[in-house]
Amino acid sequence: MIRETFVFAGDDGTNFALDTQHLRTWLDSNRRNLQNALRLFPVDAAQVAKIIADNAIIPARVASLNRSERKVPIIVCEFPGSAATEHILVDGRHRFVRAFRDGEGHIIAYLLTYRQWTPFIIGNAPAISQDLLRVLPAGHFPRGRS
Repeated sequence: MIRETFVFAGDDGTNFALDTQHLRTWLDSNRRNLQNALRLFPVDAAQVAKIIADNAIIPARVASLNRSERKVPIIVCEFPGSAATEHILVDGRHRFVRAFRDGEGHIIAYLLTYRQWTPFIIGNAPAISQDLLRVLPAGHFPRGRS
């Protein structure tokens, strides 16, 4: 069985994969305890342009999202950076782009701390480059780069 995963390749060589399927299950199971993690996250043109440039969505999927699918919170993880905390969108790129296209300024998101999401790192995942992430077909697996 193939798990839903998110693969990250950073400019600095940081590379990891997250088991987003189990992360989503954990969020659903702990929804009551995580109410303070639900936030309105800004939807901005620069992030949408980056998602599209990175070939990280399937346009037909963005268009086909129904109302109930669009209400599912996206997952954004705090990633400690050198100067400030960076936010990485690990689940919900199609919903994020759709919110932008629908003219929404914000989208509901789980904003997870580093301690909350790191238990879902897949330990034996192969390293992958930013260049390879860009050329893989959209939907091959969710991806991110910094």
